[in-house]
Amino acid sequence: MGALERPAHLAWAGLIAMTATIFGIAIARGPVFPEAGAASSRAEDEPAEERDDRAEAGKAGAASGSASAARGTSSAKGDWALPKLPGLDDPAPVVAPAEEREAVQTFLDRVRKNDLKGSVVALEALADGHPNAIKDAEVREQIVELSQRVMQTQGDLPDRMFAVLSQRAGTTGIDILYYLVTSKGGSKASKVADKLLADPKVVARGSDAMRIAWELRKAPCNAKKALFARAGEHGDQRTLGQLFELNRTCGRRNRNCCLHKDPALEAAIEAMKARGFR
Repeated sequence: MGALERPAHLAWAGLIAMTATIFGIAIARGPVFPEAGAASSRAEDEPAEERDDRAEAGKAGAASGSASAARGTSSAKGDWALPKLPGLDDPAPVVAPAEEREAVQTFLDRVRKNDLKGSVVALEALADGHPNAIKDAEVREQIVELSQRVMQTQGDLPDRMFAVLSQRAGTTGIDILYYLVTSKGGSKASKVADKLLADPKVVARGSDAMRIAWELRKAPCNAKKALFARAGEHGDQRTLGQLFELNRTCGRRNRNCCLHKDPALEAAIEAMKARGFR
C-alpha cells in the first residue's frame, strides 16, 4: 500500500513545484503588456503642459460629426476635434453641394492611397473652392495625418501644405497648427507649425479661443496673470487645462510657474465654468 502512495505523493509535489516556478517567472517578467507600464511612466515624466494639452483635445469632443454625415462621409475615429462651446445649440446640418462632397471625397481618397502630391493638390482645391469643407471632422483628421507623411518628402509639398493651413484655411487651419504643436510634439510637422505660430500675423488669423490659448501657453510666468481676464471671456478647453495646471498646489509638477489660489486665476476659471466648461 505504501508503495502505491509514494508515486502519488511525488506527483503532487512535482505539480506544486512546477506551479511555484511558473508563478516566480511571471513575477520576474512583470506585466504581460509592458508597454502599458512604459506609457504610464512616460506620462509621469512628460511635461504637465503637454499632458494637459492632450487632455484638452480629448475633452473637446467631436464638434462636427454632423457635418461629416451631411457631406456623405463617415467620420473616422480620431483623437482631436475643434473645441465645442457647451450650452450652445448645434447649428442645423447643412447638406453640402454635390461639387463640395466630391472635392472632399477626392481629398480623402488621395490621402488614403498615400498619393501625397495629389493630396496636397486636393487640399489646395478645398481651401480655394470649398473652405468650409476643411471644418469637417474627417477632413481635419486626414489633414493631420497628411502633415506627418508629407514632411518625409523632398520638394515643395510641405511648404504648399503649410501655406494652406497658415494662410488659406481660415481659423480651422490655425487650430490645426496649434494641435500639431501641442499633440504631435517632436514631429517635423510640429516644428514647422511652431515656427509658423511664432509669427503674430499667423496667430492673428486664429479664433479668439485659439489666440488666448496660444498666448497663455507661450507667455512667461510673470506675464500670464495679465491674460486671465481674456482667458475667462474667450478661452475653451485648451485654455482651461492650462488654468487648472497653474492653480495646482505648488510642487514638483508646476515648480516653474505656480499661481495657486491667485484671485485673478480663480476668477478666470469660474468665468469659464459659468460658460459651460469643466
